[in-house]
Amino acid sequence: INAEYGEYKSNEVSEESWFNIVQAHLGPDYIKIKSISLMAIRLIVLVRRVHWLKISHVKSAYEATGIANVIGNKGCVAIAFEFNQTRICFLNAHFAAHMERYEDRNSNFTQILNNLQLFSKWPRYCRLIDWFHYFFWFGDLNYRIEMEFDEVVKAAKEKNWALLRNSDQLIRE
Repeated sequence: INAEYGEYKSNEVSEESWFNIVQAHLGPDYIKIKSISLMAIRLIVLVRRVHWLKISHVKSAYEATGIANVIGNKGCVAIAFEFNQTRICFLNAHFAAHMERYEDRNSNFTQILNNLQLFSKWPRYCRLIDWFHYFFWFGDLNYRIEMEFDEVVKAAKEKNWALLRNSDQLIRE
């Protein structure tokens, strides 16, 4: 991003600098609920100032799934809260890369689902994603379309969505 707020270089921007760029863009009507980072995996949740008093029970957590499940180059960060007694969670994840590593990506998903600790006394009978009224899971999930690049472009130009869906690892897995 080369904006009026300064140049953004992903490896050189701290969590605070990143938030300041976002804040400068949105203006003073938005305030930060919480932010969290795991190496370069970042998440900031903001709310309009007029809704600030409707926010409660703010929690954050991370789960590293990189080398030896310690290195945070892969994994997730999450922020959960209640807005007018509605439970909401945002989760930003970065899964294993490369076409052939779909089983590792599936493992990353399962590990996060089973191990992410947003609450100290978690009701173990309840799955993480089922606890919230709204759950937003996003990020660089790295699932691929298992086709050659030229074939993907051709299918997209022809609007052959069925072929693309059938080759999509995320849908299939």
